Amino acid sequence: ITFNAAISACHWSHGADLLATMCAHKVRPDIITYNAIIGACDKGREWRQAMAHYEDMSMLSLRPDAITVNVLLRALQGCGRWIEASELLLIMQEQ
Repeated sequence: ITFNAAISACHWSHGADLLATMCAHKVRPDIITYNAIIGACDKGREWRQAMAHYEDMSMLSLRPDAITVNVLLRALQGCGRWIEASELLLIMQEQ
């Protein structure tokens, strides 16, 4: 919980560092962790990083929830990435 709160409060790059620290200490990130880091990327207008973290979730067998999708869509929309946002919506409809 402490890591998740810290990631939410950080600049996206510091949040990414905290995520790496979690993994180095064998603390498994969960959906809340990824929602926090994607949200930090949204605040920093780092849509590519947000997408990368979203893709990392599948490697950990974490299924995105409504919060994940909403935050990621907001990050894409905020950077004018309408095609990527549309593609994400299509993927979510197929699941």
